[in-house]
Amino acid sequence: MFISRQISAVSRQIVWLVVLLLTIGMTACRPGSGMEEGVTTRYKVALIMPQPQWESERAIVSGALASMDKAQRGMTQRVALDVEWIDEEAANLSDEVYRVANSGDYAAIVGPKYSRHARMVATASLDSRIPVLMPSVTSADVQRIYAGSNKNKPNIFCMSESDLAQTQAMLNILRKQFLTSRIILLSRGGNADDYVSSFTAYMPYFATELRFKGVEELTFSDKESLRAALLQIRDREAWDIFSSTIFFIPSTIEDMLMIDAVLTEEGITPGINLVGEIQLVDANIYPGIFCPDLACNVLLENNLTHEYEGIALCGNPESGFPAARKAQTGKEIQSGYAQLYDCFTLLGLALAHKETAKLPTLREAIVAVMDACDGNGDEFAWTEDGLRYGFRSIRDGRIPVMAGASGCWVFDRETHISQLGSWYGHWRYYDGQYHLVEYMTRSDHARQAGMDQMWEWSTDVALTFGDETKHIPYEPLQDRYAVVMATSTGWNNYRHQADALDIYRMLRNAGYDDAHIVLITEDDLADNPQNPHPGVVHVTPDGENLHANIVNDYRISQLTPEDLAHILSGTVTERTPEVVHGGKSTNVLLFWSGHGAYNKMLNWGDTYITSDEINTILTGAQPNFRKLFCVMETCYSGSVGENLPEIDGLLMLTACAPGEKSHADVIDGNIYLSNAFTRVFREEVEKNADITIYNLYTSLARHTTASHTMMYNYTSYGSVYTNTMTEFFNPQY
Repeated sequence: MFISRQISAVSRQIVWLVVLLLTIGMTACRPGSGMEEGVTTRYKVALIMPQPQWESERAIVSGALASMDKAQRGMTQRVALDVEWIDEEAANLSDEVYRVANSGDYAAIVGPKYSRHARMVATASLDSRIPVLMPSVTSADVQRIYAGSNKNKPNIFCMSESDLAQTQAMLNILRKQFLTSRIILLSRGGNADDYVSSFTAYMPYFATELRFKGVEELTFSDKESLRAALLQIRDREAWDIFSSTIFFIPSTIEDMLMIDAVLTEEGITPGINLVGEIQLVDANIYPGIFCPDLACNVLLENNLTHEYEGIALCGNPESGFPAARKAQTGKEIQSGYAQLYDCFTLLGLALAHKETAKLPTLREAIVAVMDACDGNGDEFAWTEDGLRYGFRSIRDGRIPVMAGASGCWVFDRETHISQLGSWYGHWRYYDGQYHLVEYMTRSDHARQAGMDQMWEWSTDVALTFGDETKHIPYEPLQDRYAVVMATSTGWNNYRHQADALDIYRMLRNAGYDDAHIVLITEDDLADNPQNPHPGVVHVTPDGENLHANIVNDYRISQLTPEDLAHILSGTVTERTPEVVHGGKSTNVLLFWSGHGAYNKMLNWGDTYITSDEINTILTGAQPNFRKLFCVMETCYSGSVGENLPEIDGLLMLTACAPGEKSHADVIDGNIYLSNAFTRVFREEVEKNADITIYNLYTSLARHTTASHTMMYNYTSYGSVYTNTMTEFFNPQY
């Protein structure tokens, strides 16, 4: 839950006293001045930031270095940081990152600023194990992937929560508004970068959790396709426009300039969503446009014509940092600056601890400083006096409880991938400037951050079942078959084939022989050149080799949807010698893992199959099964289920609702081994093969993170309370 924060009168007086002192101190000090006798060890740090923003960011970096400089005056041992600035937008960025990571001359990397460059920087750092502190990389996928490698050897540290928290914060703002009930998600299509994909992947899920009526996804690839999307919205019914808000997810600041230009060219004036108020305007109404933190950028000030609303990363307001920045610059909000400041102060404290404790690596020192923070650090610990206490404590052999300008420095204890309880500023852009509306945090209190990651959110919305199921006179069960499919190919889609092989393993353990399992995978993982364990496929890092002794009947690249129809209907052809030899006394399990698309299609190798085609195939197979239990692990799999005609004996479980994506969650290094939905399905059925359909669904709904498990056609299957998985997975059945 997000909480809007107001600062009390007493706190405000304290904050402004701190602001006065800091404004004087931060403008008068420069790093390297006034150092008395003692030993100063200098460390080189590479800072990766876009060059056009260096001017505004130099003040933050200089302020952090000056505070550390003054905090260590009079100490016999000191640390100092020499910062080398690297242009994040440079054409040779990857070469520069490789040079820094492998030269041995640098203690750490700070940056990049944008999520789209994070994987490249993180990957380059893993071999050399140079620590990387990312001030404003918020991509959920980036944080989740490197959380896997961080479990054993923490190396990547993000100073903010992921975009999942930001998504929930934005929706919470809209939930307080009187009329907004529909979300139009407008973003770049195609191979969206990590930043954009976080919002497109999780917005539908959180919108459902917060009881919005739905999320419509529109995409663009260039200015003209963006124009077409905006005009399509303009031409809708007045009420649809009035009850909607556009979430515009820019990939770059150029996208913000592009949408602003199109709105101007078309004479469109977006509305402003005032909390608790209704704006009755003329017939030319248009939804308000809401944006995430990338849209709050110093380079956009005075360069946008229209009004926008959104949130941005900010500092803890009770620490005085945001107020100090406002006093210095006159700006009410500057996204990510508190996180950038904290990167350097955290590095300085960790370097001092590494020296004092004689630790072998800086990574260990960073983790030690983080682990000492329990949420009760002094709110002003980022200031000169606070840092003085921190450095002196460390030199005395004690790691103090610290806090930063950005928050309480409580990190995920298992992976240390990101700081929890980030602070956000709700802003509105008008008259060429960003204006602060309120501060928001997921914490109950400024000193307390939730200890869970947002991708572990427990689902609150689930189906309810009545007694409206029809009675179906099933024949006695005499045989069981399974069709297990992974419709994607290639190393990056590892999890789909791995999940299929694990279902295959479960079926073999449940008594199925290979003659009763039709396995369809591309089978290109075990001997893939990228496989660090040749011949091995697994769904957990230390799990058994699922590829051993498999019988793969077909490669997905060699099959057509028509072939699948023949397999399920029991039609032997020259192309399909292995089929389901079933009938009205045969149960069939269909497991399908792969990708899906928003427009009701699932991938099929390099092409797609529509939900209508799938439903035609399932309908045609009806004479060949007693019960058909379909388990669909794809993004947007609910779109197949919602289009199902009524088919007696068929039940479909989907990993997500029609407008949602499913998510991977088992990571080994930088590759996902399994999907969340399939992992929970596997765990629940292996724990109890006699589990009822109702209990299985309930567990899936509760434990499948960030998507809503759905069940379709259950009224034509029989009671979900008495039907169990026994007849599919119990070896003794």
